[in-house]
Amino acid sequence: MLKRKMLKNLEIYSMGNALLEHMQEGLNLPVKVNFYLQKNMNTIIGLARGIEESRGEILRKYGTPNEDGTSYHFDDDKINIAQNELNDLFDLEQEVKIYMLKLDWFDDVELSSDQVNAIMFMIEDEEDEEE
Repeated sequence: MLKRKMLKNLEIYSMGNALLEHMQEGLNLPVKVNFYLQKNMNTIIGLARGIEESRGEILRKYGTPNEDGTSYHFDDDKINIAQNELNDLFDLEQEVKIYMLKLDWFDDVELSSDQVNAIMFMIEDEEDEEE
């Protein structure tokens, strides 16, 4: 079942990172869950990459990269402006199309809390059925 959910950019970003972690760890999840993860993964990861690009633009706009380019230095007069823009970015909400599934096996799978959160957004509950 396809649902539209409003999610904050911070939620999307966190889910995208957790889904990438899932891919890297190669967890052995039931086929049905992997099917739904794959259906949703491109959407979530694509949105998370867009958020990461916007975050990078804010850092480049207000900060100066260090020599190796791994972090940024911010002048005192720009650090609050940059932080406010980052907060605004992560507080924005977007409508996300999610393929939902019902799960009866969920308690039997060992997952990190981030991975649980990444999967929970697509579990259909009674509230979703009323929409």
